[in-house]
Amino acid sequence: MQWGVYPQVAAVRFVVDIWINKRRFDHKDQDYPPHGSVPASVITSGDLFRLEGQAFNARGDVGMFFLTCKAA
Repeated sequence: MQWGVYPQVAAVRFVVDIWINKRRFDHKDQDYPPHGSVPASVITSGDLFRLEGQAFNARGDVGMFFLTCKAA
């Protein structure tokens, strides 16, 4: 069993944006699930973190996903 934010589909492309508060911190467009783009040093207590993206399969279908959390 896999755990994580990404949908469990045979994706051939991932397009993902990372937001801290309302500022885009990172953008990924690649053929494998993105990971580890935000160092802890850029997050402060109370910041809102949001990961949102799309996973495309070989037929062109898209799975949309997101995660939002607030730093303690």
